[in-house]
Amino acid sequence: MKSKIQTVLISMTTAMFMLVVFSFSNQTQDGEKEIEGLNNIVPVGTIVAWSGNPAFLPDNWKVCDGTAYPKDRYKQLYQIVAAYWTNDNGLNKDLFNIPNLQGMFLRGVNGIRNDKYSDPDKDNRESLLNGISNTVGSFQLDQYKNHRHSIGSVRTQKHSHCDGGSGFNALWAQHNCGGQTNNTKVVGGNETRPKNAAVYWIIKVK
Repeated sequence: MKSKIQTVLISMTTAMFMLVVFSFSNQTQDGEKEIEGLNNIVPVGTIVAWSGNPAFLPDNWKVCDGTAYPKDRYKQLYQIVAAYWTNDNGLNKDLFNIPNLQGMFLRGVNGIRNDKYSDPDKDNRESLLNGISNTVGSFQLDQYKNHRHSIGSVRTQKHSHCDGGSGFNALWAQHNCGGQTNNTKVVGGNETRPKNAAVYWIIKVK
């Protein structure tokens, strides 16, 4: 009798173990299917932030570092970025470059927006498209907006920081002239920037 009870208990334990394994296996497969389904929804050419080591990126995502890849390997991506992000003329005509966003902030294309949030220099951006700057893939260098300074009750007029001269122009030339002007002391860092955190910009390549 005791032997039969032990046999039944062993059988039940084995069955429960197999059920757990089967359930876990199904959950894993379901999870993989969900990931695959989400991956299929995300279109090629999508750019997102990656918070970890690029070595752990899925095969169909690459860091936006300007690397050149064969056109025939990533045909769909080439069709998407070719006109805006890469100059594929010359010796390497079989290759194209993915966007190089290292060290860059991203900004929405202005398009036809014309309110207080619009890009006032939308038509003076650097672009690969001749004569077209208000488009995806265009760039801007850093810049100070025209502004005024006040000391006590005296207010300065609109001015250039780098024109030397005297008075307030000389006093505030320290902002962006890259050196001393009229014996003024240069302060600040190497660029104008908001508080930020570094991530990798990555692009879906296939």
